[in-house]
Amino acid sequence: MIDKTIPYYNIVMVRTGAIAAKPRLPQGISLRRYLPGDEYAWARMECAVGDFDSENEALAYFEQCYLRDRDALARRMTLAVDEAGWVVGACMAWHNENPQNPCAVLHWLVVDPAYQGRGIGRALCVQTLNIFAQLGESPVCLHTQPWSYKAVRLYDSIGFRMMKGKTPLRCENQYEQAMNTLELLLTQEECCWLRRRAVEAFEEETMEKTKELLVLESIAAEMESIPGHTGFYYKNLVTGLEFGVREGEAFGAASVIKLPLFMHVLKESAEGRLSMEDVLTVTAEDKVPICGALTLFTGDVSCDVRTLCRLMISISDNTATNRLIDYATIPGASAGFEKMGLHVTKLTRKLFDRAASQKGLRNYICPKEIGALLEMLWRGEFVSEAVCKEAIDTLLLQQVDHKLNGKICGEVAIAHKTGEDDELSNDVGIVYANEPFVICFAGHDTDVYVWEDLMRRGTYDLLRAQDGE
Repeated sequence: MIDKTIPYYNIVMVRTGAIAAKPRLPQGISLRRYLPGDEYAWARMECAVGDFDSENEALAYFEQCYLRDRDALARRMTLAVDEAGWVVGACMAWHNENPQNPCAVLHWLVVDPAYQGRGIGRALCVQTLNIFAQLGESPVCLHTQPWSYKAVRLYDSIGFRMMKGKTPLRCENQYEQAMNTLELLLTQEECCWLRRRAVEAFEEETMEKTKELLVLESIAAEMESIPGHTGFYYKNLVTGLEFGVREGEAFGAASVIKLPLFMHVLKESAEGRLSMEDVLTVTAEDKVPICGALTLFTGDVSCDVRTLCRLMISISDNTATNRLIDYATIPGASAGFEKMGLHVTKLTRKLFDRAASQKGLRNYICPKEIGALLEMLWRGEFVSEAVCKEAIDTLLLQQVDHKLNGKICGEVAIAHKTGEDDELSNDVGIVYANEPFVICFAGHDTDVYVWEDLMRRGTYDLLRAQDGE
């Protein structure tokens, strides 16, 4: 139910490049187009969420605005239904009523309150964008308000941007008042993100988009058709352009947790609490299954911390990683992660620790947090320039190279760290293009083959976008 105690201000958002993608639907839910009589289901849902005071009022509005063009409704209205055929959501690929400045408009996204929180709204939005793509209509606008702040979060995640100035819609755009209200409802980080990505005026969005942004939007659109929990973060280190999809969420880390662990050890060593020259012994009891080399050695193996770090990063040596976790300690590394600005990224157990895993302990990464660490390395701002150089030089030794570099094939350098597990694949790094960029892919409970294919193509296409190919 909408909370109408929240102040009402007009928010206009815009999205270009309505690129087709397959909607991800929860089990038991399917999509179909409008059929005669669906207006009653629409009125029921709109009344249930509080947009209208009664179903009769909602029905009268629908009849006045939409029933006069039933053919358009059959092409442009999408409904979500459960296995019994009960309508549980709806959205329209419509148009505005301003002949002087016509544009496509995403209208009246609604989900039955009993079915909210299951991804139905996102699926309806994606399918509505598909319709716009099929009709060749772009950019797409929408109107909302602060009391729909959860929807604002959804719209932003699928590529809509708030507009600051002139819009093609008839309503007054109240960007500043709306943002001031949203700051009371969303996190500070979310509001900063909305402000950074807001566009000045409609004319800017109707201009031809850069190839870089079109590629980013195509990655985001394709992610909607990939199963599981997937996230993405990108930043052009020259222009400052940022783009993300679920970039602030937690994802299974696998071996990408080795990157912040490496940086923690470097920092502690530079500040005198640990030492890269300390010699550690790896015993038979320390050895865990490969990736890596140490488990293949017979007997005990002694090497310095720097060598263990290089093994951990370049060939993702699991035994080296666990020995370094023992050396730094989990509490010490956890405190160090917090000091590095990692609040979602967590190290809670060693690798192949079955007992800890059975207790539900898991290591996590956050694409945006990892991206921020990589940016600090590139800018020479992590501890010292010497520490940053050592970290990047080690990341450039990466031998697990079939994802970010899988289609680029060494054309440019990539300093990166990968991670793999059952139904999980991650890769995060700095791509040394003409305009270097940070790129982070993370996904679990997913189709690894399809997900890694997108990593390869997406990274390559972003590289090519810079040279016009």
